[in-house]
Amino acid sequence: MAQLIPFEKKKAPHRGMSQRSVVLEDFVYNDYEPSIKEIEAYAAWLGMDLEADKDLLWIAKEGLKAPLPAPWKPCLTDGGNGYNLIYYFNLETGESHWDHPCTEHHKKVYVDEKAKTQKQSLSLGKETLLPPGWDSEVDPKSGCKYFFNRVTGETTWDQPQVKREPPEAEKTTFKAAKLQQMHEECRQEECRKAKVVQEGADKDPLWIVKARQKEEECWKAEKRGGKPKGESAASTPAFLGVPQYWISTDQGILSQGWAVHKVDTETLETLKHMFQVMQPGELGKGRDVHKYHRAYSDLEIHCAWRIEHPGLWGRFASERVMMTQQMKRAGPRYQEAVKTKLAKAATGLPGKVNEQVNETWLLHGSKPDVLLAILSNGLNDRVTSGRGGFGAGIYLAEDPEKADQYCVADPQYASPDLEDLHHRLYRPQGNKHPNEHLHYCFVVRTLLGAPLRTRGLEQTGWPEDKSASVPTRDCQTGQRLFSTDDRRQLVEMPGSVPPVNHHSLIAERGAAVKRFREFIAFDANQVYAEYLLAYKRV
Repeated sequence: MAQLIPFEKKKAPHRGMSQRSVVLEDFVYNDYEPSIKEIEAYAAWLGMDLEADKDLLWIAKEGLKAPLPAPWKPCLTDGGNGYNLIYYFNLETGESHWDHPCTEHHKKVYVDEKAKTQKQSLSLGKETLLPPGWDSEVDPKSGCKYFFNRVTGETTWDQPQVKREPPEAEKTTFKAAKLQQMHEECRQEECRKAKVVQEGADKDPLWIVKARQKEEECWKAEKRGGKPKGESAASTPAFLGVPQYWISTDQGILSQGWAVHKVDTETLETLKHMFQVMQPGELGKGRDVHKYHRAYSDLEIHCAWRIEHPGLWGRFASERVMMTQQMKRAGPRYQEAVKTKLAKAATGLPGKVNEQVNETWLLHGSKPDVLLAILSNGLNDRVTSGRGGFGAGIYLAEDPEKADQYCVADPQYASPDLEDLHHRLYRPQGNKHPNEHLHYCFVVRTLLGAPLRTRGLEQTGWPEDKSASVPTRDCQTGQRLFSTDDRRQLVEMPGSVPPVNHHSLIAERGAAVKRFREFIAFDANQVYAEYLLAYKRV
């Protein structure tokens, strides 16, 4: 809330504080004025409707400028992956929170002021209402009423008039307003560039026409969930910007580098369609399955989030551009399309996939105790074991029955080991934990590129026989699949100049894979976990 400066003296960590935490001094500069974006972001966090509650934005502004009450102190801790996190620590009680201690107070002020405004509206009638943000006071010297804007600081003796807006404007949501602002900035930027070229050339304002065309393309692309014409993922470095359908603000991701958002109804229905169980008899079976306390015959999605992580998205999108270039160098023989069971159902998700690099959607079941690490750092090939059946890679599935094998229950909301995870996932006005068993599965954008296919690896007696060689060859053809014995990289594509390694391995059903296909990526840059599903076993 208030601006922070490092604490002057070193202090020994208090009980309950991390040894890697640093106590900060809470200090409000006298001339600190939060920006409109900061005010709106905090107002949304307090639960305000940014359209209907414009006249109450002063609460968010005062909250941003408010100092911490004693004995609370802000603390800086290492969040990993190069990010620092701020939390709040009570020096007397040892209590700590991620949320500012005054947040609940400001939420109560908002609720009280909202009720007061509604009551005044009913008693005074619409004719006496002021525009959003305006209030009135009596000048003590003259005894005359004047009007002032709590947000901008503007004052006037004349009563501001309420602008009558059409019903459509009253229904504008925060997301729609954000998209409108984005497209307006796009239009203005295009106008500026075109005007520099056209200014003084002739009297025909061609730059206006071009700018309007650009604006129209932006709106059409947003409706499709893609990019404006001429900005395909294959031709434009996608790491220059995150997907246009994301809704996080800079403030929303500032503290931890990422944010999760409850998905809309349409996206949730698409995810449910992708997560349909087709072989209920296969649930709870498999070498990697974690035993459950009862039998079950279906998987039911309880809720879902979209993960908005600009850092990981930039890494993934950059790899997509590089892989496109590699596929072109490799030639047509390596550009075979890969079809998965999820591809058709996934067309309902926002945004497009790049078929040139076999970008597709796959599933990755996970345990609740590692979710927070994956949300922060992404799926990581470096922590995988070389003892895996098909090497040290990131294993993905097209069947929810297969992904479910790797999942462990999150038993209840108050689980002591999962407080940090629950704090981030189950927020006010967001998804709610049912306080019963939940399991988690990621829906992952995956770049399969030019894959190798196998029905199993040769049998050498490893790993039971430590002296045996690590299997690196196909069980049917004898073809070598891995370039090294640690099985972290696939072999090169013959004929590619400069040499390019195969990008992924597809384990088809056959001698070694009896029930479900598996997909293995050997580079974390090839995957982006964009959705997280919480589901029940029923």
